[in-house]
Amino acid sequence: MASFIQAARGAINVGGRALEAVGLRAVPIEPARLLRRAQRRASLMDFGEFEYPDALEIACRCISDEMKPALFGRWLVREILTDQLVARLRYVELQRRHPGRFETPLDRPLIVLGLPRSGSTLLHRLLATAGDARALPLWQTREPFHVDGPDQRRNNTLRLIRVFRGLVPELDSKHYVQIDLPEEEVGFFDACLWTPTIWRFSPAFSYLDWFLEQDPGPGYALYARTLRWAQSETPDKRLVLKLPNHVGFMGALLDAVPEACVVQTHRDPVACVSSYTSLTSTVQQPIHAVDPHRIGAAALHMWGLHVSRGLRDRARHPGRVLDVYYDQLVEDPVGVVRRIYDHYGLPLTAEHERRMAEWLERRPQHRFGRHRYHPADFGLDAEDIRVVFRPYLQHFWPAAPA
Repeated sequence: MASFIQAARGAINVGGRALEAVGLRAVPIEPARLLRRAQRRASLMDFGEFEYPDALEIACRCISDEMKPALFGRWLVREILTDQLVARLRYVELQRRHPGRFETPLDRPLIVLGLPRSGSTLLHRLLATAGDARALPLWQTREPFHVDGPDQRRNNTLRLIRVFRGLVPELDSKHYVQIDLPEEEVGFFDACLWTPTIWRFSPAFSYLDWFLEQDPGPGYALYARTLRWAQSETPDKRLVLKLPNHVGFMGALLDAVPEACVVQTHRDPVACVSSYTSLTSTVQQPIHAVDPHRIGAAALHMWGLHVSRGLRDRARHPGRVLDVYYDQLVEDPVGVVRRIYDHYGLPLTAEHERRMAEWLERRPQHRFGRHRYHPADFGLDAEDIRVVFRPYLQHFWPAAPA
């Protein structure tokens, strides 16, 4: 399957270059075309008033005029943007039909955030084993809304996973994804197109710059309403969520979701930034030839900015966040969950502890291969990373060299 998909990508790109040689460009990435395409796919027309009116134009301009991916990459990114616009149409339609469900009270959701690759996935999936917890599977985090007709969301995501595994077989060793495993809810921002998704899948550098400078308030208002929609589906279950990017928008998160029980994971930023850049370079490969050094510089800037903003927001919301360190989590994961439950006054049952122990036994670390990375592979230097993260290191590791 992998060799077939890779061969198909090559053939498609050859065809695309032939078309461009005679002045034609297949799969144009243009706002008006994408809007019409989403309307046809969703059989809906009303996008409502976008929270970020220029988001789609900026994304299209970045992809078409700056990235200029080959034909296969344009097809993939068109699918991603179309899915986001379909999510927008469904969100607006469901607000019209069921406005009360977007106001459902939240049952103190547990939300994990922090530097990427700092143990947040492990912690999230352990928290999800509780009998009274609901963590959303990958397919539902990608497409949180369904309107009419057969629900194809799971099948849509399954096809996407197969494509990416065929193109980048090493993905599982870096971040194992499975259709029904709990996954981070990055797609909850897609309906406003102010979303980390676009950067995660494509080296859209100018879009990333724009994303980091926007007011996060409108995006987090949408996020909170999407959480309430999810809560309405299972009102007797506590939502268990995870998104590393929240660390840069903690103030907006806490304002929009005041019920949240927030846990921040911590790890040496040298390991986190290097591992994140390795994963991002892998995920972006199918869409465009990557420049690892440029991605490394962008990752260092983004996560350095995120943690500095996180420190500022934590100072404005004292006592709202519980800290968990990677080494503690690896050494005693059940003990860390016990401490989280105790801190937030939640009942930890013997059944939950048993489920966590079974989950850990079935899923040993590195079972899909060891993820190897080095900062120099991405034009980074350990000391330079520590300089950018000095305030973070001094706050959370006062004795650590910085």
